[in-house]
Amino acid sequence: MKMKKLLAVILSVYACSATAAVIEFVPPNDPTGQVFTINTNDGWAGGRGVVFQATANNTIDSIGVYHDLTGIDLSYKLSQTTGASGDVEAGETVLASGNATISNNGLEWNDFALSDIPLAAGNYYHIEFSFSGNGNQNFFYNNANVAFTQGDFELIDGTSGGSTSNFVMPAIRLNTTGDSGPGINTHTFAVSLDVPAGVVAPATEVSINCNAGIPLQQTASVGTTFSVTELSDGAICRVSLAEDLPPGYMITQYDYGPAGSENTSGDEECFFNISSGVATDWGCIMTLAVGEFSYDVTVAWDLSETGDPSIGAGTEVELECQNVWDDDTSSLINVSTSGSAEPGASMPVSLGGYAPDPNGTTTCNAYLTNAPEFVESDPMECDVSVQVGDTEAACTINALVFFEGIPVINRYGMAMMVLLMLGLGMVGLRRFI
Repeated sequence: MKMKKLLAVILSVYACSATAAVIEFVPPNDPTGQVFTINTNDGWAGGRGVVFQATANNTIDSIGVYHDLTGIDLSYKLSQTTGASGDVEAGETVLASGNATISNNGLEWNDFALSDIPLAAGNYYHIEFSFSGNGNQNFFYNNANVAFTQGDFELIDGTSGGSTSNFVMPAIRLNTTGDSGPGINTHTFAVSLDVPAGVVAPATEVSINCNAGIPLQQTASVGTTFSVTELSDGAICRVSLAEDLPPGYMITQYDYGPAGSENTSGDEECFFNISSGVATDWGCIMTLAVGEFSYDVTVAWDLSETGDPSIGAGTEVELECQNVWDDDTSSLINVSTSGSAEPGASMPVSLGGYAPDPNGTTTCNAYLTNAPEFVESDPMECDVSVQVGDTEAACTINALVFFEGIPVINRYGMAMMVLLMLGLGMVGLRRFI
């Protein structure tokens, strides 16, 4: 049975305007839609809606949903999102919300009036409605999860529970006032990551926070361009990391300013003081670096057999690391150092100032040189592996002093040796007498 959608306006009346337009999102692969279920909630408790990307600056003053409800508390929410697919509610900024008790006479449009809300070109938005209880008739389009374009909007798709994974979309509309004026005060903030050549950048989330404009806060992956509308002179916007980087990575510098002229530097964020006539397009460049590590080697002497610390004079320890990252050349190099390892020398001997291989493993080893022949090291070589995130690698070499030769005997042994030699002498003497 074909359902005819009535153009009844429940909560607001559209003003007639030559430039205003009612935009009802209708997928081209199912332009009629149908009632899928009756007398059930059918997922509305978790919220159902439409997500899209604006391709032009617009202002809207109402949103509506096509439904058949009786005595139902219907809630709405309009949000700016960070994308138009997947979990679109993650990181969203709510622009408007409200509710009203609805009773329909069959399927009707239920519209909610809004204060004028600007939609900026390039930004993503999500319109969602929800209610508990059962709908008399639950109307949907079966767009088969295929996003589409309509007018000044693209990537249009239905949502259920804040996700675009469902295959249907509800009938939702909005009213544009025809006023694109707020776009005049739209500022963009392009955020990029300056990554050393050869380094694979980790996933990085960034956020922008403004003390004015719409929206006040946004979060997205680095490489995005944030858009903020209705920014006036004196407004402040800050761009920074939204979460900590993985261990071993860091941002060493923030360069910011008008796009293409990011010549102001900071240590913690990109800072924008909005002033008319300076710029409307801004840039923020974050410089990524791999954290350095220190390879520390301690030589521990065992002098119990001699007690003479001069026995190890001149001994040195050699430290080597293979495949460390050199920022100056953006390449992997091998480095080494050495230091005194004789008894009483300052410990540890360290090799530092380099970062581990950002895409593999750095190996370091240490060994004794110029040690006397009667000094053994345990282990012979001190091998360690270092990866991104390691700030320190430590190793201890035990230097053991030992002598090979005739065993030393105590005084009782010496007495026994004398008696034995006397006895042997007497036996020999008797043979010659």
